[in-house]
Amino acid sequence: MRAIKKTRKGQLRHMSPNFKSAVGKAVLLVIVLGLLATVLSQGAFAQTGGMTALFSDDFEDGTADDWELETGWGIELENGNHVLSGKGHSWARPVRSEGGGTITSFKTRIKRLKGGIHLNFRLGPKGTRYFVGVNEDRLYLNKSILKDPVPTEGNPFEHPELIGVRLRLDSAWHTIKVTGNGNNLKVYIDGQLMIDYTDEENPHLSGSVAFETLPDSHFYFDDVVVMGEAPPEPPPGYVWKKLGGPLGGLGYDIRMRTG
Repeated sequence: MRAIKKTRKGQLRHMSPNFKSAVGKAVLLVIVLGLLATVLSQGAFAQTGGMTALFSDDFEDGTADDWELETGWGIELENGNHVLSGKGHSWARPVRSEGGGTITSFKTRIKRLKGGIHLNFRLGPKGTRYFVGVNEDRLYLNKSILKDPVPTEGNPFEHPELIGVRLRLDSAWHTIKVTGNGNNLKVYIDGQLMIDYTDEENPHLSGSVAFETLPDSHFYFDDVVVMGEAPPEPPPGYVWKKLGGPLGGLGYDIRMRTG
């Protein structure tokens, strides 16, 4: 390689082809980094920080338009207050028209008239889930997993109980909250920590929420709040468009369209 010589003014007089190529690559890298910084400053990939309410409903409008309700669910009046009522073995799922996000907790007030419920958390598209069971004298956390091997007929799931505690649930209103931080799950009733469980074996880490009343049961629900991490901000000129699927999905139910 020829030596690089300078004139008295410090200017380069001779450069080898290899040196010219290296300089060209460095200039190109600077240009690319500059463009990337511009895109980021415009918020194309900006993230929204912190927890936010992904869904909430107090049912005071007398409707359940933001819910997918199976037979047995509907709005009732209880002492002049609109509440969501569930009877028999059926499900209720909260939905939204826009957005996405990753669910970290949900809270609701419940009133037991009879029987028991499952509060489903991290419900996956294939039916895997955790569920918090609540009845008159017991609170328990179960995990639904696919059987191995998966049977060709019948129920493909097994539902091992992870932990259970004694409970005295009267017919008054009570607040129940379920939180998930990685593989750690907590359940609170009226602000008191009742279950603190860390799942060390193939934990479910994301999914939606749903209410499930059990056979010969009747419960009221009110003041539902689902918390989580908001979805990233879309690039300028775009909005999130939800195509269907459960609240707290993995992204398969969201696309972008020009706004």
